[in-house]
Amino acid sequence: MPRLRLIALDLDGTLVGGTNEHAHYLSLRETLNRLRREQGLLWVICSGRRMRSFLSVWRPMMDIGLGPDYLILKGAYIYRATPRGYSPHWRWNMRIRRVLRANRRLIARALPRWNKMAKSMFPGIRTFTLRADYMRLHVADAKIAPQVAELMRRTARPYRDLLVFHYGHEVQLVTVPYTKGLAVFELARHLCVTADEVLAIGDGYNDISMMEQATARFTGCPANAELEVMRAVSERGGHIAAERGVAGVLDVISAHQHGTVRSEVPPGRAASAADSPRGIRRRPPQPRRSRLSREAWVVLACAFTLILVLAQFGMIPGGRLIVRPFHLLISLLAKLLPG
Repeated sequence: MPRLRLIALDLDGTLVGGTNEHAHYLSLRETLNRLRREQGLLWVICSGRRMRSFLSVWRPMMDIGLGPDYLILKGAYIYRATPRGYSPHWRWNMRIRRVLRANRRLIARALPRWNKMAKSMFPGIRTFTLRADYMRLHVADAKIAPQVAELMRRTARPYRDLLVFHYGHEVQLVTVPYTKGLAVFELARHLCVTADEVLAIGDGYNDISMMEQATARFTGCPANAELEVMRAVSERGGHIAAERGVAGVLDVISAHQHGTVRSEVPPGRAASAADSPRGIRRRPPQPRRSRLSREAWVVLACAFTLILVLAQFGMIPGGRLIVRPFHLLISLLAKLLPG
């Protein structure tokens, strides 16, 4: 029976997202408390969410005694549980912020070059989307899409934060931060825990970095995990659960504790993606759209309203020129509206 001193658990899709999980949460609490008593276990939730978003989802579980010892939020930043809440690991968090900023700059400079390279090598490619962290290409001939995707994969290989997908006529490069593994590794080092004492469980692409050999000897995933995750777990000799969500987490912990690990990818999952070179048949996850544009519009609207009010009362120079178009618009609307 292996000694587990640190368990890293993904949040969305692994610990939350299922239905009728209440009984499983109680079982998870008992399992983690038993391992705490017997093996001095610490456990960490790893999520791409911010603190407020995490607490809005997980606070009910904390109320029943499922409070993690540590958090890794936004995929990289470490927090420790204290009597007053979760305290940041300042030294690590400042360092990882510099690393992420540098990676974003490198990717933002690289994507336009790769876009031009793909168009020069393959005819009939159109660029649907090109942002600093995301590129979506449309290939006229769907038979060429796998070749374009493979070229992008070879080119993007040094950039661990990038994943390449192809689906029909589309090829997409999506930024998926591979920093959870770095954060788990740093946390284990900080706690004097070796990789041989770490179990990592997750369901999504950004959880794969937690499952590298240097980070965690023991790995697992629930039945609802992405095929790429199942393959990573299988290659590491981890456990692929037959259950989804929290029930799958319990299955993984039990399998490693009792030597009943099952590493084979379910035949149905493997067959469902047989036509994709990387086993991805369904459309890949779309990157989250930034809220900056909406916030900018709100700020501009508030600023315009304030200026208009000040101009109306003659409190700023040239107020008449500012107010006049507004008055003309009101007059025009009054004429157009009936009655």
